[in-house]
Amino acid sequence: MDLYGLDLPIFAVFTLLVLFVIEQQRASTSPENASQALRPMFAFSAAAGALAALGFLLYFGWYVSWLGSAVLLLGAALVAGGLATVSGRIAPEGALTIGGMALWPACAAFLFSRV
Repeated sequence: MDLYGLDLPIFAVFTLLVLFVIEQQRASTSPENASQALRPMFAFSAAAGALAALGFLLYFGWYVSWLGSAVLLLGAALVAGGLATVSGRIAPEGALTIGGMALWPACAAFLFSRV
């Protein structure tokens, strides 16, 4: 289904990107989730991922639909926020944080290639 230029792969991959950023931000600020040495790396990765997500929203809004960009942001934030609350029960501890460091750039590349 094509709603304001959105399709399911774009929504799913953007939601994953947001989930990875949430998990990395959580790891960079929570003392029990990350060692002291890894905190700056998680914080940098979370900031870079957030900038990539914001850049994609602006790019998508400019070339496809601003309303679609708003729908994507709200929908992905709700779904990723819900998934982040139960992520400890879904995946092993740290899997989304470490995996996200490697996978958010792939998610961003996929998103920009789809527009």
